[in-house]
Amino acid sequence: MKRKLLYCLLIVAATFAFNKATVAQSIADGYYFIKSAYSYAAANTSIYDPQSTEYVKFHTCENSKYDIFKIEQTEEGKYTVRNAGTGRYVIKFVATNSVLLSSKLEDGIYIVFDKEGDIYRWRDSEQTRYYNWNGSALNGGAPLNSTYNYHDFTVEAVPASLLKELGISDDNPIDPIDPVDPVDPVDPVDPVDPVDPVNPDSVANGFYFIRSAYNSAYVGDNVVVYDSSDEDCLKNHTNTYQKIDIFLIRSTGENKYTMQNLGTGRFVTTFKNGQVNVSTTAPTDTWIVFDKVKDAIYHWKDNTQSTYYNWNGNSVNCGAPLNSTYNYHDWELVAVNKGLLESFGITGDSIPSDIVAPKDTVAYIDATWESLGTSITWYNNNVEASGGKFTKGYQSRVREVLPFKRFINKGISGGCIDGCPGQVTFANYYTIEHGINDWGHSTPVGTMDDYLNNTKNGTFAATYRILLDKIYATNPNAQVVLCTPRKGYGFGNYLPSSCDAELNGIYLKDYADIIRQIAEYESLPLADFFGLCGNQRNLDKLSIDVALHPNDPGYQLMADVLIKEMRKILVHEIINPVAEDDF
Repeated sequence: MKRKLLYCLLIVAATFAFNKATVAQSIADGYYFIKSAYSYAAANTSIYDPQSTEYVKFHTCENSKYDIFKIEQTEEGKYTVRNAGTGRYVIKFVATNSVLLSSKLEDGIYIVFDKEGDIYRWRDSEQTRYYNWNGSALNGGAPLNSTYNYHDFTVEAVPASLLKELGISDDNPIDPIDPVDPVDPVDPVDPVDPVDPVNPDSVANGFYFIRSAYNSAYVGDNVVVYDSSDEDCLKNHTNTYQKIDIFLIRSTGENKYTMQNLGTGRFVTTFKNGQVNVSTTAPTDTWIVFDKVKDAIYHWKDNTQSTYYNWNGNSVNCGAPLNSTYNYHDWELVAVNKGLLESFGITGDSIPSDIVAPKDTVAYIDATWESLGTSITWYNNNVEASGGKFTKGYQSRVREVLPFKRFINKGISGGCIDGCPGQVTFANYYTIEHGINDWGHSTPVGTMDDYLNNTKNGTFAATYRILLDKIYATNPNAQVVLCTPRKGYGFGNYLPSSCDAELNGIYLKDYADIIRQIAEYESLPLADFFGLCGNQRNLDKLSIDVALHPNDPGYQLMADVLIKEMRKILVHEIINPVAEDDF
């Protein structure tokens, strides 16, 4: 009896000690970077307050106020998380990809941090699931026992030297209304002196998002102008965190401006034939005119036009006159914050004197190729995210042999087949690289009956039907190459330790097999990445990680396979030679 009593006391003591240790793991009040710990994310991918929306986002910069959060415990297990650049609090998850920020706290809402080793998972008090990293934004993530670990974060104290440099200290507390930085963070970064600084309606030189200010739910407040890169026309979409969304506006005279895109280096020139034309060279006899309506709202046109540029739901074109009641021509100029510019390599105290525009190849195929796929596809336009582990993706290697004049990369980092139909835009040629992430997420493979009967039941096969239907609805004359998924394994706990293993009863080859069946049924060429681009024996030598994303030899294998299949459907001739002046 005594022995049993002693045993029970020991258990109680151990339990008390464990609970005490758990409480001791709380986060000390201070300033922190909050960074994704998921192995799929770059080591320096940090949360920041983008300031131009109400949502927390990610980028690779961590040396600005917008990357720093002050974490304070209000009660045991209850925290506030507040951005040092804007003074806004992280409030709560409101929708997919939407963690809300606010200048004021909400009653009853607080942040919860749960620790496991050196890793934190965090949520607001209303959520049962943790905030998640999905490659582009925070959202309501997978539960604690998930094998994907999208919700794993490190919390790293900000060096005192950086806090001092940025003027952040407890003696200089964050104001809930005004940013710490006395310079208004929405002003352009380091503006060059405007031509007429006295005129309050002039636009200061700097980098801007150009967003529709049309007061309608049909537009939404985050619809931005961007240089689509695939044709000589500006377009609209809802992303504001790419170089192609950002324009450098410079004054050349009173109400005379140039507009140059940061991503492509191309200038906005004139409105003509239903589109806004862009050029790789600065215009000489045309310029952009901005007419201010109120605050940061402008109408804009080129000097040859009497009417303003308009948003019509699809593209930017010449719109209604000033007295229009529709206000399709109302635009908001939103200065790009310094933290985002720094993440794109724009630092220092001055605006770059030039943005280098990409050069067209002398030989070209006068057609557009759109590549749809996963991060393996996405990496082609984001080589820098690899940290120098490879030099170019498979698409750039294909274009060295088949030089499509226009190329659209629709690869989605972490993307599955279900998000692919919504990515389709007009092109002449399409390639589809999907399956590896669907295996990681255990998407049901489905059957050819799901494909043939268009069941829309969420299986891989059924969604592939939706995707091909969308492509042919967009361009009935589209030329399409299907691709089986490249083999992969490991990558932390994301995939099994073997390419040939099963994951929740599904094998990677199951996705390859259904794609082969669809290709055979549709009489479409098949780039067999699964069969020809590496296996368990050598995949580690063909990857930058173990073993999912290709290195240079791995991407070259993929390009060689794809080139052979794309030649089978090539209906446009390679035009060669041609003078570069012809572009």
